[in-house]
Amino acid sequence: LNDSFNMEGVHCYTGKIKTILSALKEKNVGLIIDNNNFVGGTPDAFDEMEVFNSWLCKKTLKAKAIIIKSQVNKQIILHRNPSLSLQNVSFFTNFQEAHAWVKKCL
Repeated sequence: LNDSFNMEGVHCYTGKIKTILSALKEKNVGLIIDNNNFVGGTPDAFDEMEVFNSWLCKKTLKAKAIIIKSQVNKQIILHRNPSLSLQNVSFFTNFQEAHAWVKKCL
């Protein structure tokens, strides 16, 4: 994720992920979200991400790794997306650690 998002950007982003997950059918899934360049989002963008995360809870998601630089962004993400508490989510500062954790969870 780069820069900041509004609701239209979130629709584009989540639509792409939904398409990929549909192609995978019911296989176990692990996601790595790179938020290193994420600046923020509009309130409606965060609302839409919460809808997406709630949808994702009903899928075969086994692990979601979120790569971040800022602890502030982590707190905002957790606060604005309470459904993350229903997912197996962990935060990392680099791709290698995130990838190893997701692979272990699958």
